[in-house]
Amino acid sequence: MYLEHFQLNQSPFRQEPDPKIFYPGAARRDVLKSLLADIQDGKPLLKLTGGEGVGKTLLYLLLIRKLPQETYDIVSLDHPVGSFEDLLRIICVALGYKKHDESAPRSCLEVFREQLQIRKNEQRKVLLIIDEAEKLFLATLERLVKTICDTEEADVLQILLIGRLDLDVNIEQLTIYCSNVDIHAGYVLEPMNLEETRKYIQFRLHSAKIPGDKHITLFTDDAIHAIYHTAMGNISLTNILSEKGLKVACSEGLFQVEPELVGLQSTRRKSSPGILSKLKESTSQGYETLKDSQLYDLLMEHKWWSAAAAVLLFLLLIVLWPGDKDISDTVDQAALEKMEIEEITVEQPVVQSEKPPLQEKLPVVEHIPPEVEPDKPGQREEPEEDDTVIVQAESKKKKDEISPAQDNRRTGSPSRDGSSLFTERIKASSSWLAWAYRGGYTIQLMLLTAENAEANLKKILVEDEYFAVKDDLYILRRNSPPALFVFFGMYDTMEAARRARNGMPIFLRRHHPYALSIKEALRKSEE
Repeated sequence: MYLEHFQLNQSPFRQEPDPKIFYPGAARRDVLKSLLADIQDGKPLLKLTGGEGVGKTLLYLLLIRKLPQETYDIVSLDHPVGSFEDLLRIICVALGYKKHDESAPRSCLEVFREQLQIRKNEQRKVLLIIDEAEKLFLATLERLVKTICDTEEADVLQILLIGRLDLDVNIEQLTIYCSNVDIHAGYVLEPMNLEETRKYIQFRLHSAKIPGDKHITLFTDDAIHAIYHTAMGNISLTNILSEKGLKVACSEGLFQVEPELVGLQSTRRKSSPGILSKLKESTSQGYETLKDSQLYDLLMEHKWWSAAAAVLLFLLLIVLWPGDKDISDTVDQAALEKMEIEEITVEQPVVQSEKPPLQEKLPVVEHIPPEVEPDKPGQREEPEEDDTVIVQAESKKKKDEISPAQDNRRTGSPSRDGSSLFTERIKASSSWLAWAYRGGYTIQLMLLTAENAEANLKKILVEDEYFAVKDDLYILRRNSPPALFVFFGMYDTMEAARRARNGMPIFLRRHHPYALSIKEALRKSEE
């Protein structure tokens, strides 16, 4: 509706990164050019860091479009959580490796190096782009960095790590393994300042083909100030607030966006000239009224006597002014008492601050989620976590990591049928999928890519802990590259999903789950 109202060809503030709409300001164009030059110069390891919503994903999508396809084989990975072997397996499949019957099975590292050698013979390079790289296990990141430190692969393999500022902390710990690689090479995307926010909003409106110079005047200065002071230069939040402003303005039949339409208060300080102008206007009106009265004519006829009377009145006021009285006596005693009470109240938290925070003493509750919404089936807001790719390929290694106490506790009932549970949870995903059209959210629990992933998942489902939460588990299968996705729960908002992740039982937190929209989950499972 608002597109027609404002004569726009398309939505100017879409959240999905679109390489066709790239705002070059706020140093974005300079960072893109520098990254492109560094990759073409052959730098083996590069970083692109920044806070959430500053435009990192859009930048690397542009980078892919600008690199010559005849020179680079580009592999891009999102949410890369798992072991080093899992990571290499996904990369090899993306590079076109297909497993053949081999008398002596080879390790993933051997296959990976074989793929690099093929590219070297073809005079091509492999660019590995890892988004959300701060979520990589430190051991996986360490082995990945060691791989590019190997002189045999350094001239073929290049890695671009994209993530939040935590990524720098993780890489800093690997300095001793990278004597021949500059691990500090990279760039930081900073949030936009106020003027850049203004130009960004105007740029997006202009890109949507708004007629004339309406892209300059559609958002008032107060609205832009309010959006900036709320979003603090975050591009994603700026888009959300600006979109809201357009929709509300359209619904009210207005053609200009004020901060109130965005649901914000103006952050610009109202200066005193407004008050002074009102005072001046009142004085002017009083003077005009006086001029029209007979008193004005009388004063003008005897203006010298009027002046003398004014001086006499002024001297009389000076004589009668109570100069010996202390100014503090004129202050309302009740107000002083109120100020003293407020001062005492302010000091109280200082005494309490020495006590340890109450939440540090609370035990972790594993069996009951912090919030339950009984009116939505399958939407138990269970505590939350991070993202994890669990690849159950090396069952031997997994056994070594589980203590005897855990092993006894997770045996599961022999009467449970893992195949039936697996089929049931795949069918149950139909109701979960319906939430995608309602703008629902979920939690990604597992990504299994091992050859025996299905068999391992069936074993997991019959274990006591997982069987107790089976009604909240939803399974999707991806055919190419083959993978099983396991999601947990359905939630109305991202905040609800994050709260559920944070309160998950410990046995689920080990998978490093993370919250995302169901639409995003579907997109990942369809790739």
